[in-house]
Amino acid sequence: STLGTILQVSLGVFALLLTAIIAWGFFSVRRVDKIGRDAEEQIAKVSKSVGVAAAVAEDAVADAKKAQQLADEALKPIREMREGAENAWREIEEEASPLLRRLDQHFLAGQALEVPDDEAQAWQDYDTFLMVADRLNVPSDPKQRAKQLVDLARYWRATKQHVRACARDRRAIVLDPGSSNARLDLVKTLCAWSFSLPAGDKKEQMLDEALEELEEAERLGLERRADGPHYRAWIYDERGQLEEALSEYRKAIVLDEQDVATSGGEPRHLIRYNLACVLSKKGGRANLKEAKELLCGIRAYGNFWQMAEGDPDLKRLRRAKLWNAPC
Repeated sequence: STLGTILQVSLGVFALLLTAIIAWGFFSVRRVDKIGRDAEEQIAKVSKSVGVAAAVAEDAVADAKKAQQLADEALKPIREMREGAENAWREIEEEASPLLRRLDQHFLAGQALEVPDDEAQAWQDYDTFLMVADRLNVPSDPKQRAKQLVDLARYWRATKQHVRACARDRRAIVLDPGSSNARLDLVKTLCAWSFSLPAGDKKEQMLDEALEELEEAERLGLERRADGPHYRAWIYDERGQLEEALSEYRKAIVLDEQDVATSGGEPRHLIRYNLACVLSKKGGRANLKEAKELLCGIRAYGNFWQMAEGDPDLKRLRRAKLWNAPC
């Protein structure tokens, strides 16, 4: 019948729908299961990556600690050297003090200062420890270290080791750019070095630099104003500019007398000696007479008279009759 047919069709459709639903559910379950498995695999991979990263990080920490240990071991000798340099420096500084006094009357020209072996070794130690302390940045007042370097430069200059003397003066200027004393000492070193050189470009370059440094030292303010014209006169004299040298030496003597009157201290007898040398080189009775008077005036100080007896600059004076006249 028609009703039976409808009922059969409906049951067929329902069966199809139910089959579809069951199939979709089964498919969905499989899909969810696959998604779950994929998720587990990803989690496993991430966990593995995290484990690797943690291991790497742990290794890095260990390497960093090891590197720090190696650095500490490498720096240990340097720290010990710094501490040793500081302690040794105090001792060397005390030993060097009396040696400095011997340099006060040493001149730019002439023979090298003769130093006993034990004193020479003490100076070498003084220089070595100071340079080590400087390289290791041992705590120190830069101005004080500059002063110590200038003292070393004075010694090396007196013993005619001009390269070292120049290096110490230049380092002192780096440490204390405002030190007129350091610049003046470089002037002395350049003058002394140039005196040992034959005429030529190198000698002239040194004298040019000496003049420039002297001007800067004067600008900064010299402790003794007479030093400015004194060393300028010396440079003029070395270049054969005798008139200019005479003028500057006379200025230096006037300033020296003023400095002694206001600040005390000993006159700079060397200025008078150098003026006598220039007067002798110029010649003429009046100049020779003045040169002899200057030397007589400083005869009682240091070894100026002994120097005068062999100084080639005073040869003309020694040949004159007035040389043998009493002072």
